[in-house]
Amino acid sequence: MARENTLILGALNVAAHPHPTGIYRDVFSRSADVEIDYWGQQKAKLTKPQDRGEGFFQGRILIWTEIDRTKPGIKKSSNTEVSYDELDVSIPRDVGFNLHAHVYTFRESDHTFFFEVKNERGDSLSPSRAKRILDRVFAKVLLESETQVDCTVVPRRGAVEHVLALPVIWELELQIVRPNNDVGEYQDLLDDLDGQGVSRQKLVYKAADRKTGIKPNDKTKGLAAVAAMNGKVTTKGKADGEKDQRSTEALPATFPTIVEEDQSFVERALSLARNIIL
Repeated sequence: MARENTLILGALNVAAHPHPTGIYRDVFSRSADVEIDYWGQQKAKLTKPQDRGEGFFQGRILIWTEIDRTKPGIKKSSNTEVSYDELDVSIPRDVGFNLHAHVYTFRESDHTFFFEVKNERGDSLSPSRAKRILDRVFAKVLLESETQVDCTVVPRRGAVEHVLALPVIWELELQIVRPNNDVGEYQDLLDDLDGQGVSRQKLVYKAADRKTGIKPNDKTKGLAAVAAMNGKVTTKGKADGEKDQRSTEALPATFPTIVEEDQSFVERALSLARNIIL
């Protein structure tokens, strides 16, 4: 298969609570090689992070298809079932199929997880599905831990404005997970959540009049900006006479770049992650 020359990165905001120095390397190291059910017969896991210096580490997201030997296959020429035992094959149980491997790069300074939306084989992994993998891995690894990790799909620029620009908003929902307390602009929100012992907050606004809809004020818009990077913002309502629904999670940021012939995708992903400004 010919190598692609376009690399596309997506990004997740990964927030650990509490988050002492080194927590992200520790969580990703503990999460290495932990298999999870990803989608149907597909499994997924993360590989062990490799240090790249200056607050960066890299690894891979691995996705593969598992063969269920208890279920029949199909002989396509005759459309008949065939059991695994009837086949003249021997597949080691340690082998998965249809591998998709996507490089990830973690930037500790702002706890951003960059990953290949499109890899050098042309395989794709959407931000929402990358989030699904991390959510499931962390849920399994941190089941009995005091550490809590929340992942948010980093939205593209203008996503909040687009979501709130729905002409008639019947319902506005802000899902906010506690931002890391190293982000000073959220101090009032942090104080409010901490004072109540809250790690997640969901605010739902419903229109008093569905004809005119909700008109978010500056405070609500500010909270929406927080939720977009730490949770998500969703609106339901009407546009052009039709029902419509918008979400920041459905408007992910992507970062495309060209990979030169003498450069590896791993090197280019690291270089790009070092320079992306969110």
